[in-house]
Amino acid sequence: MDATDAPSDLNTTPAIVKLISLMEEQISVLHRIDQRQAAADISTQPIPQVPATSSSTWGALLRSRIAETIQPKVDRWRSGLDALLVFLGLFSAIVTSFLIDSLSGLQQDEAARTNELLANLTEILIQLNSGANVSTLKIALPTSFQPEAVDVRLNSYWSISLILSLSIAALAVACRGFLNVAVLSSHASAADKLIDINTRWKAAEKILGPALEVIPQFLFLPVVLFVVGLLDSIFSSILSLEILPTPIAAASGLSLFFVAGVVAFLAFALVDASVRPDTSPFQSNLAHVFSKTLKFAHLHGKYKKEGPSRRTRIESTYHEIVQATHDDETLDKASAALLGILEPSFTWHHSLHHLNETLDHLLSPEASLRCNHTAAQVIVDLPRIFNRGNRHLLPSLVEAAQRSANYRSMATLWTSTYVKACAVLVGAFQDEHPAVVCIVGSSYVFTVQDLHQQLSMDYLLVDIFFDYLHSVSPDGSLTPGMVGLFKPNFIEPRHVLAFLHRVSIEDARALVIISLLMAAKTPASVMAAARHSIEVNSLDSDILPIHLGGLVVKSFLQSSSEADLGDANQVLALVDLCSTCIVAAKRKLLQNPGSRYWSRFLETVEAAPACLPPSPELATLTKLMADCRKLVEPVSGT
Repeated sequence: MDATDAPSDLNTTPAIVKLISLMEEQISVLHRIDQRQAAADISTQPIPQVPATSSSTWGALLRSRIAETIQPKVDRWRSGLDALLVFLGLFSAIVTSFLIDSLSGLQQDEAARTNELLANLTEILIQLNSGANVSTLKIALPTSFQPEAVDVRLNSYWSISLILSLSIAALAVACRGFLNVAVLSSHASAADKLIDINTRWKAAEKILGPALEVIPQFLFLPVVLFVVGLLDSIFSSILSLEILPTPIAAASGLSLFFVAGVVAFLAFALVDASVRPDTSPFQSNLAHVFSKTLKFAHLHGKYKKEGPSRRTRIESTYHEIVQATHDDETLDKASAALLGILEPSFTWHHSLHHLNETLDHLLSPEASLRCNHTAAQVIVDLPRIFNRGNRHLLPSLVEAAQRSANYRSMATLWTSTYVKACAVLVGAFQDEHPAVVCIVGSSYVFTVQDLHQQLSMDYLLVDIFFDYLHSVSPDGSLTPGMVGLFKPNFIEPRHVLAFLHRVSIEDARALVIISLLMAAKTPASVMAAARHSIEVNSLDSDILPIHLGGLVVKSFLQSSSEADLGDANQVLALVDLCSTCIVAAKRKLLQNPGSRYWSRFLETVEAAPACLPPSPELATLTKLMADCRKLVEPVSGT
């Protein structure tokens, strides 16, 4: 036996065959070990689902809602009320001292009355000593008491100021009591307790919150009345002087000017903020109340409806709280009830965005890997809900899948829930078949706006697909199991070629997929699909369909046997595909004669005539190739 023939003979020896069989068995064992290890890793498994009203879920959400949202606001409002009550206590004491002192001006002075009586008695004694008759005595009538006008005004100012300050203090104390029961509920169930607290809290944010912000602004009234009383007292005393000292006049005028300026500015700010709520820089809660009162009354009367059912309240509360939660442990417990929340009665066709936002949050990096798995698993378990165009969830699924595969091979995602969820969202899910191939061989169309979502998923699928092929066949040979991936009828060659068109992968990988497709289907059907793709895209500037047609030709020539070349249907399909490629290439060359790509393309297609038997169609194809080559040669020569 010649030495050059030894390798081919050795390849057929029983020892080599047995060695190859042992290697394949070892690869299979290692693959099963890897699967068991992945199954034992709890971080790669979804969280077991619990009933929709499970206390473990709702208790965690309740604690999260109180700790992250309710309690910080309650503490801020309570500290504001405490500071307000301290100020009101000091202010009321000051006003009370002034009011008590001014009350004496409203009553007749007893000492003055006594002096008046003594003066009258003295006058009577003097007249009697002078011999006057009793009947002729001149007795002065007692003057009636009339308080000074300034005393009446001062008491009016300061008494109203004190009443207003005490009233504001009473409101502050009452609101502080309302805050103390904001996180209390009489319900025993954690779900009902959270619904009760959350419902009252939302009402508190709309009513109690603005009220607590407005109450300190009401201090403007008692303070202004107190200051007006002080100014009135000062100017009344000054005006009673015959000669007005210059320092006192200057100080009084300056005080009046300052107070008038503050009042004018505050009044202007309130009016401006009420008239221009969108552009005014002087926003306040009081102005907001003024500007929104009429609008709120109108909307309340127009949209007043019957209260929602308990089921609806559970769903809306769940989604609202989950989206506001950022704690991993709480989100894990919350996601355990996600399936129970959605499954009994799905009513999200009116508010689908709430569900999408919740799933986006559960698939985000803020949630744990198990939470990501759980959200993906729920999508897989409820395909009837999620196959309605929720494709904007694809980027979140792709990112979650990539995070779960960190430090591991992408082949571990071959059977992952993430890829299955992607298949559900694009309407290509088949439970009995690998989701990666289902998506690759399915027909799904994205809009231009969603193109980035599609490409992010497509690139992930390519990495998963080839990592998996390398794990089952390290030498790259096409095994029956790999070919069987493309056997199902719903995987059509035109869809697979459209996928290759989108992702623009390298030629070596594209040839692998095309070879698998030809082995699973018939080469004639693949070539017909490639020809149809070229004809559909003939008016576009994209040359990739033509390039894919050349790869289909190359794959057929590399894998074809003598029986394939003798099949009339396959030969006719090959000639038609080559002719379509050449005609399209000629058209592109006339549009862009400077392209150097076409020389390499023609070398691939020109290999076909040498393998085919003579025929009129072959002669026509050869002539087309020659005409096209004439267009390429000047470019190649330069």
